[in-house]
Amino acid sequence: MEKDYLLDLMRSKNTIFTTKDVSLLWQEPDVNFVRKKLYRYIKAGKLYSVRKGVYAKDKNYEKYELATKIFTPSYISF
Repeated sequence: MEKDYLLDLMRSKNTIFTTKDVSLLWQEPDVNFVRKKLYRYIKAGKLYSVRKGVYAKDKNYEKYELATKIFTPSYISF
């Protein structure tokens, strides 16, 4: 039985993922495999590419989470 990779992503509390995050979540050391899976999910409309190497579950992702994924280490000040 094949592992349901998309279900692992959807169960996660994060709304934004990097390729490295997904690789760690899936416990998959082969980055090319992860990229291919993510590409197929994007083409199927199940995930959204926010920018190169950064993906979102849906279009209503958390903007602050995106900011911290792009610019790390970082914090949000009010």
